[in-house]
Amino acid sequence: MIGAIALATAAAELSALPEEAWHEHENRLHRRLAEGVGALPGIDVARIWSDSAAPIGVVTFRLAGTDPALLAAFLAAEHGVSVRDGRFCAHPLLDRLGWGEGAVRASIGVGTTEEDVDRLLAGLTAWVTGDRAGRYELVDGVWIVLDDPRPVPAGLGLDALAAALSPCS
Repeated sequence: MIGAIALATAAAELSALPEEAWHEHENRLHRRLAEGVGALPGIDVARIWSDSAAPIGVVTFRLAGTDPALLAAFLAAEHGVSVRDGRFCAHPLLDRLGWGEGAVRASIGVGTTEEDVDRLLAGLTAWVTGDRAGRYELVDGVWIVLDDPRPVPAGLGLDALAAALSPCS
């Protein structure tokens, strides 16, 4: 019930926004993100139709020699950025692009800010330049952060879980 109420409230708020304003907001941030990602060395941005008049608020990219899941884990752990990694139920398309190992996808919406885009670009720059605080290890097909630099949020009862996951325990 709470989820339905929250969804209805969000839909009412979004429908009250002037359509032109949120389209311009999304387009401006999309351009900022696509240009910023495309300017980084070693990163390829997926472009399927170069003549597309109105791109959607999604930028899909890959970094040569980097597992997309590892890059996503790094961005989350060290920069507080959530992106999607994998093949996005688009296996034939990624195979055709030569990206069979997958990619990273960042999405922009009406709630995305310039600071969010800048934080993602800063995280990607840090990865490309080797500026990483944590160490990462592949465990059962999932990248985990060893020496996770993030503090455990207070008041959530996670202290015991964090201690159990600590390599010193």
